[in-house]
Amino acid sequence: TAFAATPQVRQEDENLALFVAQQITQRGFTHYEISNFGTYQSRHNKGYWELKEYIGAGAGAVGYRKNRRYYPQTDIEAYLHAPLKCAEERLDEEALRTERLFLGLRCNLGLPKQILTDPMHQRAAFLCSEQKLKEDATHYYNPNFFLSDELALYILG
Repeated sequence: TAFAATPQVRQEDENLALFVAQQITQRGFTHYEISNFGTYQSRHNKGYWELKEYIGAGAGAVGYRKNRRYYPQTDIEAYLHAPLKCAEERLDEEALRTERLFLGLRCNLGLPKQILTDPMHQRAAFLCSEQKLKEDATHYYNPNFFLSDELALYILG
């Protein structure tokens, strides 16, 4: 399988993660993105999940604008000598779809159905039938953020 070469998660680690998530949600916090629980949701972080533009200021602070990701130098001395020197990555339509797919499954905003191809819809529908995803008229939602990457890879095919 595609996951054969990946390290196995120890069952104790998985059980502990599920236990902690359950305990936090039982205390009134919402698991609204893969690594955050809260009674309020961070509007700042929401911009990342929605693939909105943002400025990265400082050594190693990534920025995103007009379908391009900017990577300033991570070494502080090099950055101080040339703060405007950045590597750039242009995201084409396929890369943007992949980004939106992964991001949508890692938070409670969901994955917009309109961005998926027909084969992707078929795989997502199968995941819904297996209760790995939920859906409404416009989005697919991931009820278990611990499976986010695996679900995204499956939908991508």
